[in-house]
Amino acid sequence: MGWIKNMVAKLFGLEVPQEIVDAIKDNYIDLWKAIYANNPDGTLSENLDGWKYVETWTPDGYHKRERYRLGAAKVVCAALAKLVWSEVPTITCDAFSDETLNANGFYRNMKFQIEYFAALGGMAVKVYPGTNEKSVKLDYVTADCFIPLAWDNVSVHDADFLDFRVHDKKRYVRRERHQRQAHGKYKITNQLFQDVGQGTYNREVPLSTIPDFEPMQTEAEIDTGGEPLFWYFRYPVANNKAFDSPMGMSIFGNAIHTIKALDIAFDCLNGEVKNGKRKIIVPQSATRKVVDPLTGKPTRYFDAADEVYQAMDFDDKESMQPVDFAPPLRVPEIVESINALLNILAIQCGFPPGTLTFDGQGIKTATEVVSQNSDTYKSKKTVETELEYGIGKLINAIRIVGKLYNMDVGDENELSIVWDDSIAEDRTDDANFWTNLADRGYITKAYANQKILGMQEEDAKKMVEAAKKEQFVESDAGFGAE
Repeated sequence: MGWIKNMVAKLFGLEVPQEIVDAIKDNYIDLWKAIYANNPDGTLSENLDGWKYVETWTPDGYHKRERYRLGAAKVVCAALAKLVWSEVPTITCDAFSDETLNANGFYRNMKFQIEYFAALGGMAVKVYPGTNEKSVKLDYVTADCFIPLAWDNVSVHDADFLDFRVHDKKRYVRRERHQRQAHGKYKITNQLFQDVGQGTYNREVPLSTIPDFEPMQTEAEIDTGGEPLFWYFRYPVANNKAFDSPMGMSIFGNAIHTIKALDIAFDCLNGEVKNGKRKIIVPQSATRKVVDPLTGKPTRYFDAADEVYQAMDFDDKESMQPVDFAPPLRVPEIVESINALLNILAIQCGFPPGTLTFDGQGIKTATEVVSQNSDTYKSKKTVETELEYGIGKLINAIRIVGKLYNMDVGDENELSIVWDDSIAEDRTDDANFWTNLADRGYITKAYANQKILGMQEEDAKKMVEAAKKEQFVESDAGFGAE
């Protein structure tokens, strides 16, 4: 049972239609969140059984230890966020919206939100008025705190937003529900629920229970022209876990077994180093005696806490001498296996093989990766297209809230978003393309410089003239020079 279905059942009961619960229950958000957090607890899902912990039996009984984990899911999400947002896009919009974005740390926050967006398959940004109703605020909401209630082919337009708080050592969750009404209006309701135990939030309490929520209205109806005051950014891959769900798919949603195999291999590598230490094999009679729990017979074993001395029964009792033994390490073979799995993971997540390496070089930067393989560039552009559309909707919501509260929103300008693709294109191929056009006379050399070097027109013309003079000097020096 997915996290959302659990929360819907505990918090909202029959208020949410069953068909909506069925559509979103298998989104595996709880599973993806645990894996991204590098905490694959087997109590959350059967897919996580035997992942976080390793159980072994020794004469002292069963031992449970935590497995060494590589954290590959986090690495993949961070790589995507760096690829998309390492160079902040240039957003040209009206002054009011631009000021709102900057005041809410939009450009700085998005580099973190894109990582969560990739891990959980989506994210939402909610727009609301500030406490003094003189400014517009943005609330960045991760997918595990967002519940879609109604949607169409374009977007989710009705939703619940969950805000978890702890006050006076008690746990609460505020539910903010946005529902589209007739004639272009939206009804927004706020309710506060208290945890009655085991994560069950079904005791409604006044909003004033928490001081931060006291000024909030329990219900309000506003005219937005039918436009939602939030936008859900869906990760742009088809959700093959829940076909009818409006929620997105995690970037590593189809690579869970590979990530688990990577952790097992990484744990094996650490175990190889630990178990490959020098050992001294001694006669069994030299070790302590314990009772075998299976047979009930006393048996001599080495001390389980001893990392050097190992017991063995010698056939030749006459020559029972300690033997120094240093087993060979299989580190190169294990590292090779990890790299093979990383290549598989990269393919499953939309990157080319070689994007992720385990040889000390780490993950390649966006410039290095994209200039070597166009598949990564296509993945980058797909995510940027989704973000660009959502940012446009978000700016529209900012202006709606500003107008509703009589703020000076000014005139609406044409929105444009320009992504810096200079780091993502093959610079050599790009230069060859424009140089070839200039050589054929289709464009001027100055214009080619503008496109290749990103120069202003005047500077590009000066560069052409400087290059001509340099070539003339070199040519003159080459003929008849002493």
